[in-house]
Amino acid sequence: MTDEEYREYLEEEGKLEWFEQAALIEKHFVEHGTDLTTDDDGYIQNVTGVTIADSDYSKLAKAAVDNAKAGKILSWTAYASGSQVNLVWAEGTVDAKGKLTSLKIDTLQGEVSDGIFAWNDKSKQELKYDYRMHDGGRTMSDEEYREYLEEEGKLEWFEQADLLADYVLKNGLGNVKLDGTKLAEDAPEAISAVTVNVNHYVEVMKELLDNWK
Repeated sequence: MTDEEYREYLEEEGKLEWFEQAALIEKHFVEHGTDLTTDDDGYIQNVTGVTIADSDYSKLAKAAVDNAKAGKILSWTAYASGSQVNLVWAEGTVDAKGKLTSLKIDTLQGEVSDGIFAWNDKSKQELKYDYRMHDGGRTMSDEEYREYLEEEGKLEWFEQADLLADYVLKNGLGNVKLDGTKLAEDAPEAISAVTVNVNHYVEVMKELLDNWK
């Protein structure tokens, strides 16, 4: 069907597209809480007009409410690079006065191998020095690698991510300028050691800061 024919079909049959059903579920969550009644096959029964299954929608809604009560906020994006997928997010906490009190950047990577996609077991923040950003061949022991970083004045990924997040927490994004995917050459001295691509990190931090205000 053409777009017009499909919309006419939906109207004639009294059917709703997925995004329309999702909007009804969201409205239900706001007005009645995050519980959904489902049949044995998981299909939602207590929201009029909704015929889709509860694919963890109620689970995610409950987690969102819990996060809001705890003052936790989050923003994310995802992008692919060849066979690799990167899930990038910024998370923070807000106190009772609405002030942002913490900010963290993280990335979880996944890859397609032999036609099967799988996420890594740990995020870059969880890997810390084991991410080995400057030791692609993993030729050094843990001790040798840390000594190498210190001698060469290099920072591992999590150290650069923390440096950038801490700066934004204290100073905002006003002076964080990009030159392509990296920080501009005239970046503030406090984050001059950040050499990784930061465009996606800036994106999620900006969304997070914009959303909680």
